[in-house]
Amino acid sequence: ALKALDGGAVFNMGRPKTTSPGGKGKTKGGTPGPAEYTLPEMNVPTGGRFNMSKPKSDVDWKIIHAAKMPAPGQYGAGMASNPTGGKFNTSKIKTDIDWAVLRAANTPGPGQYDLNKTTDASSRIPGGKFNTGKSKSGLDWAIAKAKRLPGPGNYDIVRADKYLEKNKGFSFASRPGPCNLPEPYSQLSYVSENARPPRTAMSKSEVGSPESSMLMEKSVTSQIDKGALERSREKTEKQLHRMKQGLAMAAVKRRQRQTLGFGRSFFMG
Repeated sequence: ALKALDGGAVFNMGRPKTTSPGGKGKTKGGTPGPAEYTLPEMNVPTGGRFNMSKPKSDVDWKIIHAAKMPAPGQYGAGMASNPTGGKFNTSKIKTDIDWAVLRAANTPGPGQYDLNKTTDASSRIPGGKFNTGKSKSGLDWAIAKAKRLPGPGNYDIVRADKYLEKNKGFSFASRPGPCNLPEPYSQLSYVSENARPPRTAMSKSEVGSPESSMLMEKSVTSQIDKGALERSREKTEKQLHRMKQGLAMAAVKRRQRQTLGFGRSFFMG
């Protein structure tokens, strides 16, 4: 039915017809059912299948394994094979007594040695030799040394004066002066170099004479510095004083250790 509006268009107010899936404009009563459709054939892919059988249990598998095992009487045991190879030692080993008896049996006795063969040079074993000589004692060495020394009569006394005539004079030039001497002769080291006695050559006859000894003594005593003697004496007295003090302190500490014991003397010392 159509309905016109005032001064406007006309609308269709009727119910439209339903359409089928095929789009042919069929009504509701003419809609086909699900089985009326003609579907094309589909290519179904082939593949594996699920196992629908019943699996064997542990008891079934044990029965199968036991059925396949032969019984003890069904084995065809033939001849035993003879294995080839090494053998075990079945002999009896020797004891210590057996070895001692065997060694004694193989050792020759005292009367079985042939001394003639051992002393023969052709049958001797080559090698080193032991020293069979007798070593010299202290007396033998003293006699040998005494034989090498010349005796009193072996010296050429007749020609001795000829050697002395060649060296008639000698000099003190190579002898050192008084220096670096120990106490109480250290004062001689204070003698100056210019105050030393003159070095002159003297003959052998003049050296041993009383006049020469007096001259030498006077020259040495005159050159000693009196101040040096005083200084050395004071130095010696100071050293003796320090030594006495050290001995006294050591004696005091020793008495303290004896009376107080080790613990207190350790902290006091």
